[in-house]
Amino acid sequence: MVAFSSDLAGYTQYYFITTVLVQDSFIVGLVTIFVGALTYVRPDEHTVWGLVMMSMGISELVLVTSTSSTIPFLQISPIGPAGGILALISGFLGLIFKPEIIRFSST
Repeated sequence: MVAFSSDLAGYTQYYFITTVLVQDSFIVGLVTIFVGALTYVRPDEHTVWGLVMMSMGISELVLVTSTSSTIPFLQISPIGPAGGILALISGFLGLIFKPEIIRFSST
C-alpha cells in the first residue's frame, strides 16, 4: 500500500509561490538599477523612466499583497513590500527630477 503525505501539496504550493516572489523581486531590483542608470545617462527622458519605475513598483506591491492575502500561511517579511515601495518612490523622484544639462565648452 502506498501512502502520500497530505502536506506535500501545501509545501509544493509554498515553494512555487516563494520562488515566483523571489524571482520577481530580483528582476524588479535589477531593472530599477538599470532604469536609474538610464535616468542618469539620459536626463531628458526622466519622465519615461520615472513612469517605468512607478509601474514596476506598483506591480511589485500588487503581487506581494495579493499573494500574501490569498495564502494565509505564507509569511512575507517586511523586506518584500519594501522593494516595491522603494521603486515607487524612485519613480516619483524620477518624475519630479529637473535635469540640468551640463555643457562643456571646448576651449
